Amino acid sequence: MSVKQSENKNRAKPENILVILGGVSSEREVSLQTGQACVDALNKRGYKVRVFDWQKREATQLLQAITTPTPDVAFNALHGTCGEDGCLYGLMECCAIPTTHSATLASAIAMDKLMTKQLLEQSGIRFPESMKLEVAVGNERQESPIPVPYVIKPIAQGSSIGVVRNLEKGKPLPSSRQFPLMIERYIHGREFTVGVFKGTALGITEVIARQGEFYDYKAKYNEEMAASHVFPAKIEHKLATKICKWAELAHKNLGCRVISRCDFRYNPQEPEEKNLYMLEINTHPGMTGMSLVPEQARGVGIEFEEIIETLVLDAWQKKEHKGKRYEAAN
Repeated sequence: MSVKQSENKNRAKPENILVILGGVSSEREVSLQTGQACVDALNKRGYKVRVFDWQKREATQLLQAITTPTPDVAFNALHGTCGEDGCLYGLMECCAIPTTHSATLASAIAMDKLMTKQLLEQSGIRFPESMKLEVAVGNERQESPIPVPYVIKPIAQGSSIGVVRNLEKGKPLPSSRQFPLMIERYIHGREFTVGVFKGTALGITEVIARQGEFYDYKAKYNEEMAASHVFPAKIEHKLATKICKWAELAHKNLGCRVISRCDFRYNPQEPEEKNLYMLEINTHPGMTGMSLVPEQARGVGIEFEEIIETLVLDAWQKKEHKGKRYEAAN
């Protein structure tokens, strides 16, 4: 073993971080904001940071970025397709480059809303009635398999991109699509979200959209259209305990690492045994100036830089653990 290899092996923390941002999905702009915030946080913590803006879906550009030079840790700041669906993590795993956030399987399952539902319902977590939407082609009129009110959303997209809400009778379903869709019963009432950090819920935020609107892309990232965030949410202790328990259970049972965020709907008009529903879990929550998880963390005294550094150190420690396991086996 060379002197350099020995030094790298005994290092307590990584030195060179490659932040991958931008990407080729519909969430590129959100990723650029998230990525810049993460770069700033890592710089404040004294890491040497290199930035790669992934703009084309081709192998040569990405492979060159991760091999010249090879980073100690790749920080995945991508959102959407190829970023939070496990694809990037899988590629990095093949290249033996430690990578932040949840591993391939957890990321892939969480990205698929229907698959997530099928898995987590076995843990006792309730989801709204939903199914894959087989959209008609041409001029054929198609009736909804779920009565109004319902929501139509992409099965594997984030940031509420492509979500359509229908609260009225008589409207036909869409006749074309860009990506696989699902249809889901719309739950009237209040919307809550919970960030989970290192397996423990940070708390509950109530998201209150502007009158007549819902928590769509503009409400999440446009300051003029922004929804209100109430943290901590003003709800009864029993309900808060249940929401946090479900978020922590989802995080654990999917095998998420370090950070995740779960979204819920609550209808106080329904009986207690069926008034709370989980909508989805996000293994790669946004880290922009308007994002919910950093806001919750600040509310309980956790600095944004601590979250970002924890993601990096978690990836680094996973590499060190694998190395020791390999040496023991040989």
